[in-house]
Amino acid sequence: MFTLRYPFKLQEGREISDLPICGAIGSLIVELRRSDSHYIVDVSGFDTREDAEKYVSGIWVALTWLLIEKGLAHVSSTELQPVSEPKDPEKAAAEFRRGHGSEVMRGEQIHGILDAARPAVIRTAGTYRTNTANRVGVLQSVSGKEAHDLLVKSLHSNPHAASLADVNLLTALDLYCAHYTEASVRAKLLTLTMVLEVLAKREMRPKTATCLLHRLQREIRDRLSHPNLEAEEAETLRSLSRELDYRTRDSIRSAVRTLIMSTYQHDNAAQAHEASKRALKIYDVRSKLVHEGYVEGETLGKSLTDLTEIVKTVLRHRLRKVVHSDA
Repeated sequence: MFTLRYPFKLQEGREISDLPICGAIGSLIVELRRSDSHYIVDVSGFDTREDAEKYVSGIWVALTWLLIEKGLAHVSSTELQPVSEPKDPEKAAAEFRRGHGSEVMRGEQIHGILDAARPAVIRTAGTYRTNTANRVGVLQSVSGKEAHDLLVKSLHSNPHAASLADVNLLTALDLYCAHYTEASVRAKLLTLTMVLEVLAKREMRPKTATCLLHRLQREIRDRLSHPNLEAEEAETLRSLSRELDYRTRDSIRSAVRTLIMSTYQHDNAAQAHEASKRALKIYDVRSKLVHEGYVEGETLGKSLTDLTEIVKTVLRHRLRKVVHSDA
């Protein structure tokens, strides 16, 4: 039998309390526990190593739900580490203890040394040791039962569901994690607007508009081919050409509106229009903050509250979309 060991860390200032906690998904046992500076999700009961390896992406999805629903921003690797098993487990145990300055215990066996920060598939009956790091101080707590219930719910529905190929979603989740570490409302708001920008897809403008833009670009290329063109003028024309190329697609503001509409319209068309109006209003606050450097505190606070709700809804929708497309 095999066990998947999946370690992760929480960003400073957060913890999962009341651990360890255990539950079952069919014939599999899912345990959430703390080990030094890492939290560990252990899923045991796999018949083969290959079955256990397939579960890595499912745990990543489960932890992402934990981030969105509970604000627990996790740091983890989805890259499985190779586990080499020593030929002589007793000798390996003795060498490990001597290397860590502790007394050798007769008869003790170690079947592998693990990198504490990376997931691994190990034999359930084996004994393994990890290289550990310092503990992280914690302030904000979520109970182990809440965290475990969310993990089990996600794994039960979609054990192999996460497509890690959606690079836009991965970047958006990185930014969403990062906003928890920002100290000011301004920085949080700017970081969350970037989440929407990463996920928004800019569509091509109508053909009439793009034809005009391409005509201007051809004229610029002709001017750039002149042999006596000044360096400063040439750089200005190249910059203008890049700007025209950028303008062949909708603005980011328009793309954000489309993203919000497509996210909310599955539930309610009127709600979709209302949410898109709120999102554009927030985006205008963002533009004012970037270009003028100041927005009234009350406006900033309300914008951040509304934006957090919108971003969480968009991430939930995108994550479900990834899950269903992989199913």
